[in-house]
Amino acid sequence: MTKATRVLVFTDSHMWCEMAGALIKCYFPEGVEFVRGKKGSVLPKGIGNTSLELVISFLSPFIIPQSILSNSKMSVNFHPGTSDYPGSGCFNFALYENATTYGAVSHHMESKVDTGEIIEEMTFPIFPHDTVESLQFRSYQTLMSLLDNFLQLYAAGEAIPTAGITWSRKPFTRRMLEKLKTLDPSSNEDEFVARFRATNYPGFPPRIEAYGQTFEVSQSDALPMAFSFKLPPVDD
Repeated sequence: MTKATRVLVFTDSHMWCEMAGALIKCYFPEGVEFVRGKKGSVLPKGIGNTSLELVISFLSPFIIPQSILSNSKMSVNFHPGTSDYPGSGCFNFALYENATTYGAVSHHMESKVDTGEIIEEMTFPIFPHDTVESLQFRSYQTLMSLLDNFLQLYAAGEAIPTAGITWSRKPFTRRMLEKLKTLDPSSNEDEFVARFRATNYPGFPPRIEAYGQTFEVSQSDALPMAFSFKLPPVDD
C-alpha cells in the first residue's frame, strides 16, 4: 500500500463488484486501492497498516480485522440482506422463513460481522416466484443504490445518518446454512419443498444425506444470471 491511499475497498471480482468499483472511482478518482479476493482468500500482508480515511467492504470475501478498522476514520460494509438477516445465507433464510420483504443495508463495521450501527436500510417485497438467484440479483441491485447514497453524502462532506434500527438477531453462520441445505427425505412435503426453494442455486444444489451417502438434488452447472457475464475490469 502506498501513502497516497485514502480509500481502501475490499471486494470480489464479479460483475456487481466491478460496477461498484467503477462507481467508487467516480467519486474518488485518486487515492483508492482495491483488495479483491474469492471465498477462502487470505488478506495480503501489509494491507491497511497506514492511516486511512475510509474502508469500504462490498460483497467482500474477507472478514476485515480490527487492526484495519482501527486505522480508518470510517469503515462501512454493504450487506445484501436486511437487519433481520445478518450473516451468511441471508437470501436462503429469508426464503425459508417465508419473509414478505427483503433488501439490503449499509452499516458501520465492527470486529464482529454484521453487528455495527446501521446507516441505511432499503427494502422490497418478496414475490411467491422469487428464488435464491432472483432474490440475490434484486438485493445486489439495491446494494448499488445504497452505495451511491453513501458516496454522495461522504464525498460532499455531509454527516452520515443512522437508520435508527438495530439488527434483530445474531448473524447466521456458514454451519447453519450447510445444515439448511441438507434435505431430509423423511420430512413432510412442505418442509422438503421449503428447504429446496431456499437453497436451490445454479451450480450449488442442495443435497440429501441417506444410507451413509450424500446425493445432490440437482447437478446443474449453469452459471447464475448475476454472474453470467463480465464487465471490463476497473483500473486500480
